[in-house]
Amino acid sequence: MNPDYDILYYIFDNYIKFDDIEPILFINKYFFKNFIKKYNDDLLYTRQVISSKLSIFLINLFSNNILKMRELNELIFSDRFIDITGCIKNIELNDINDSIMYSYDHYGNSFLIIKLNININNARLVQTPIIIYQKYSIHYRWCIDSIEPYFTLFFNRIIQYKDIVLLTELIGGSILKINNCTLWI
Repeated sequence: MNPDYDILYYIFDNYIKFDDIEPILFINKYFFKNFIKKYNDDLLYTRQVISSKLSIFLINLFSNNILKMRELNELIFSDRFIDITGCIKNIELNDINDSIMYSYDHYGNSFLIIKLNININNARLVQTPIIIYQKYSIHYRWCIDSIEPYFTLFFNRIIQYKDIVLLTELIGGSILKINNCTLWI
């Protein structure tokens, strides 16, 4: 099945209720085909706008959830986000407004900030922002960092395949159980 049609039916069922226009679209193929064409044009435009904001690696983390990417807010970059080693890690919870945001470093590279919720053994709830960025000192490899060390229980500092899978699931809205901990965004 075409993934664009899955998104279309998701919109039909959840976001916008086309009570008046839905029967017309389904009965009249001409209107329905025009609606599909306009929807696909809008989707293509959205993809182009997003690809001008974020790098391909960050776009792929959303795994075809283009609608969620459209709602990302930008965090204004500050030099205080960089620590003495040149890593972007000094972003605190009070700096971010949403659960997922993006920004640009002083080199113009985009990076992603995710507010990660961690429930440790159902006894302690920790919120920590994790930052996904390219580290220039190691040949622009993708890295994960944070001001707090809890993320290293689940992620590597230099992103590997396992990290990509976990991040994609978290961004998709999954709740993960790893090492007696529960993770969600």
